[in-house]
Amino acid sequence: MDIQDILRDYFGSEITEENYPNQKVYLCNYKKYRLKIVFDSNFPKKIPEFFIEDYSENDNYYTHIDYKGKICYVAEDNLVWDTHNLEGLVRECSEKTLDVINSWNTPQMDKELREEFLSYWIELCGNSSLKARSYVDDFTKFSKLTASIEKNSLYLFNDSSDLKDKITPTSKEAIETYFLPLKKQNQVLPPNPKKKLDSAVIKKIITGNLSSSIRKSFRQWSRNKKNNFILIISIPIAKENIVLIGAMFKYLKPSLPLDGKNKDICSITPLLVERFDKSYQLSRTSQDFSLTNKKVAVIGVGSVGSFVSSTLSKMGISKLFMIDPDYLSIDNISRHYLGIDSLKNSVQKVDAMEDRLSLENPILDIETEGLKFESLILANPAAFDDYDFIIACSGNTMTNFEINHFFKNKGKPVLYSWLDPYGIGYHNLLIQPQFDGCYMCMNYEDGALVSNRLSFAAPNQKFEKKMASCSSSFVPYNAIGPSQLANKTIELFLRYANDKCKDGNVFSSHFGISTQFENEGFRYSKRYNACRENPNNLSSILQKNNSCPECRGEYNAY
Repeated sequence: MDIQDILRDYFGSEITEENYPNQKVYLCNYKKYRLKIVFDSNFPKKIPEFFIEDYSENDNYYTHIDYKGKICYVAEDNLVWDTHNLEGLVRECSEKTLDVINSWNTPQMDKELREEFLSYWIELCGNSSLKARSYVDDFTKFSKLTASIEKNSLYLFNDSSDLKDKITPTSKEAIETYFLPLKKQNQVLPPNPKKKLDSAVIKKIITGNLSSSIRKSFRQWSRNKKNNFILIISIPIAKENIVLIGAMFKYLKPSLPLDGKNKDICSITPLLVERFDKSYQLSRTSQDFSLTNKKVAVIGVGSVGSFVSSTLSKMGISKLFMIDPDYLSIDNISRHYLGIDSLKNSVQKVDAMEDRLSLENPILDIETEGLKFESLILANPAAFDDYDFIIACSGNTMTNFEINHFFKNKGKPVLYSWLDPYGIGYHNLLIQPQFDGCYMCMNYEDGALVSNRLSFAAPNQKFEKKMASCSSSFVPYNAIGPSQLANKTIELFLRYANDKCKDGNVFSSHFGISTQFENEGFRYSKRYNACRENPNNLSSILQKNNSCPECRGEYNAY
């Protein structure tokens, strides 16, 4: 294979070759660019690199090229190529490089510059120490922000937000900071990262890109002289993609902000803004906004409920209510979301979970109650009125009976989650008030109370273990089960939130690990064997049980 001949086919000029330790370098001219093509000694395990020589000394800037002039013609993460087809590999790399170069100074480049706006702004900021964490979630008006400094970091909040006291309670007030949203229909391109930021660049970004109401407010503000201020600008790039940039303005004497005549007495420092608002976090993960207004209560934050609560806290819900009367102890930690670092003297699980989740997601509104469910509803029957959805992870059948009765009367949906002994299976049951049937239907057969009919373990077996005394008894299951069940619980919740459970109340079961269960000689239920023979039996629509006392209106509540 003659590499020079292949490169000549694509770049159409004289190719010169230079040899360096561990590298072969080819030089050629293409259009107005001087290209350097580097083949590492590890080629073809490492693909060739294409550079524009002296790129850093050129005032122009382009897409898909770093500050050293390296052309990023392909994303190498998880890229697979045929190391046995050398000629094909060189040709494909050359073609992709040409695609990048030929897109420069075209409408395609402008489109891609906008898509990569933040990359160019980061390059413009360079090693600037000015960085801000933005919790701003109202992008609709020109407004003054609450700006505070804590540990040399700048934090930004909407002026009406109460997040400052949660996130930076000991912070000091920063210089005046203002938020300016551009209109959706804009064609703003990122500033040239090779040139110094000045007021003319900021004015070019703003001019012609403000709605009439915002333009009026901004002009009125601009007529008042100021010394120093920070301006945060939001730039809608595409749906669910809004870029925030910032700049600190410092004037030698009080001046009209962004007045072109003040250029010589103003210094501008670019500000790198990191978004921490809920909308951005969702857009960078699932892009599922169906939960943003949901308020969810989790009853029981033990091994399963703690993982459910943790996952919910990251999914964009507006409020989380955790209920559990138990105290956190070393006995819980091996199967719990929390670790040993959460153990304190006489701390309840809900308090420890609130501390952890508030650190992980300070935006989330969290409410807790360290009471038994039965005690809570006696003391405050309206405790759940504000909540859209209930997830019951108590694992206690009698408590679930009370939950079932209470919310059936309240007309609220409940998703029950529980594990079988030794983690041989885990189950979900979604009860929706508009359909017949309830949780208690699972515990009645031919008019008699029985063990839960979804269970994979045969009834009338004793699974409890004791380490020291009766107070330390527990049902064995491994640490994998709670997190697996939590994931399945969230999946079913998402199906419900996206209107995918319109056919009735849904139950869903999953097989776990059964080695220890079998080693100790325990017996499987008839349902377990039926599901092994036909996995279609694992999930279905719940049928009303005519002998269920709740459905017959005969259940005696707590």
